[in-house]
Amino acid sequence: MAVEQEEYYRNDELKIYRGEDFVVSKHIILHQATLNEICDYGERDYYSMIYNFTATPQSLKVQLWDMGIDYTEITPYQLFYQLLYKMYSQEKTSIIFGDLDFSKFQLMQRKDDESILLYQEVPVGDIYNLENEFVYHFSNLLDASRFVGCEVDELIEELSKSNRYNDFIFANVQFESVIIDEYTYNMIVDYICKSHFIERDLKRPANNSTKMVLIEDARDEIERNKNKEYHSQLKNLISSMINSEGFKYNHAQVWDMKINAFMDSVKRIGKIKNADLLLQSGYSGFGVNLKDIDKKQLDWLGELE
Repeated sequence: MAVEQEEYYRNDELKIYRGEDFVVSKHIILHQATLNEICDYGERDYYSMIYNFTATPQSLKVQLWDMGIDYTEITPYQLFYQLLYKMYSQEKTSIIFGDLDFSKFQLMQRKDDESILLYQEVPVGDIYNLENEFVYHFSNLLDASRFVGCEVDELIEELSKSNRYNDFIFANVQFESVIIDEYTYNMIVDYICKSHFIERDLKRPANNSTKMVLIEDARDEIERNKNKEYHSQLKNLISSMINSEGFKYNHAQVWDMKINAFMDSVKRIGKIKNADLLLQSGYSGFGVNLKDIDKKQLDWLGELE
């Protein structure tokens, strides 16, 4: 199978750093989590979900090979719509995607260019009280069920009989399309990766022999790590930062930081300390020769890696 060329999208890094929600479309809004929210969700489950959602065929080369799929023959988007998008329930993705339910998406093919997309229809409408007074506009069934105080399945059953649920009347209901095509997928993935400083593996092997070596190396790594006990990644980072000179947040305050701003601080303070150390060593006359040092390492205002 030929590998299609992906469409790429790059988000505004400054807006990501500010931490605001990213509106892809009316029904696709990405929330950037705080450390508090990640802790409450469960750090291990959170990062597992993040890494699976942004996975590339290269990062799953062993699993794909064992399924009879050559990882060099599919794109990340094909991997997503063929295998990944239904892995998590709405409850599991709500920390980022809110009410969007990936399990409701169906695969469709555009007629004009035969490209594959994910498609679902979401009901929207108005809720009135028995005095026929407008009380709420709902943007999906989960939103409506929360407002009237019931489970979604119960609401669906009642509305299949009439337009009324208890003391509420549903009106002006219509269905709106929610679409994830390759371009939208890349918008979402780019945002998640930039928010979390994730570098995706997109490297391609030069030949078949190299491909097989990489698969076996990855298999060995999985075997080495399968029985390793999980340890928090964020705990050591948070502990280090609140005890670092130059970090402006204490233990009580740090939990309200958005994940991107926190990870940016981790990398920025590390860059500042490294630049200071190199400069002190260079100017001492007994350490490194500053002429041999990459100027980027001395520029603590520069881009973060």
